[in-house]
Amino acid sequence: MKSPVSWITGSLMFLVIILLAFHLSATNLEYSRYNPSWNGTSAFFSYLDETGGYTEIRDIRDIVPYNNSVLLIIAPNGGFSSDEIQNYRRYIEQGNTLVIADDKGKSNSLLEGIGSTIRVIPGNLTSIERVYDDSTSVLAFPATDDPHFSDNGQILLNKPAYTAGGVPLFTTSLLSWIDRNGNGRPDPHEELGRYPVLTTERKGKGTLYVLSDPAVFINGMWQGGSGPGNADLITDFTGSGRPVLVDQVHGETGSADGFIHLINFIKDSILLRLAGVLLVAGCAGCIFIIKRKMVD
Repeated sequence: MKSPVSWITGSLMFLVIILLAFHLSATNLEYSRYNPSWNGTSAFFSYLDETGGYTEIRDIRDIVPYNNSVLLIIAPNGGFSSDEIQNYRRYIEQGNTLVIADDKGKSNSLLEGIGSTIRVIPGNLTSIERVYDDSTSVLAFPATDDPHFSDNGQILLNKPAYTAGGVPLFTTSLLSWIDRNGNGRPDPHEELGRYPVLTTERKGKGTLYVLSDPAVFINGMWQGGSGPGNADLITDFTGSGRPVLVDQVHGETGSADGFIHLINFIKDSILLRLAGVLLVAGCAGCIFIIKRKMVD
């Protein structure tokens, strides 16, 4: 018959194994920071870890105390409440930078709420200027004299939308169009022209950037297949030494399922974390007491 020490030790080992499984679990959800595949953002978050770290925002009220920081909303899922919009507006107007990467137009209610003129226009943006044998692998080029962005060369996009309003920083080439019928070529009713894909606007003391393609942040687009332009752009947003915040409330980078969803729930619950600590401490205490009695 096993001794109480063996049972308790085994329980602790089982708990450690479960926690390790949580840590190593992955998902295939698009844009998720827990997804190491082509369409995940694990490489982006590793980069943040290596270059100063970041703070995950799981309650929008937590952004309000910040000054001179940058907040990223990658692939927003919509559903912004009026109170949240007011907090975003306060955040940017008091001197912070807000970066929104959206190709679905789900950020438009937020943009309107914070008083921005910029909008994301979903559409099948297509271009002759591309890298892969896919007309939606669109190249975009600097449209500004600002050295902060003009030195980037080109960025590669993946089925992007485009923006309206604000000041364009990157646009497609003139050989671009909205392919409404999906045939991959410009028809007479599909006008060729430059389409903005990264736009900026000043709001109060802060700055707003709207990028019409969150795919720039995914693992498969990190270098973009067209040189370092995508990585350089991300460095422009996050490499200034300011605190970097990542919105996990409305951004799809916080998407999780299975074990990951459970461990995130535990991490976000103070009571559950406290219960875990007390459980481990209690098991360790029992082992100590039982061993001491056995010695005596």
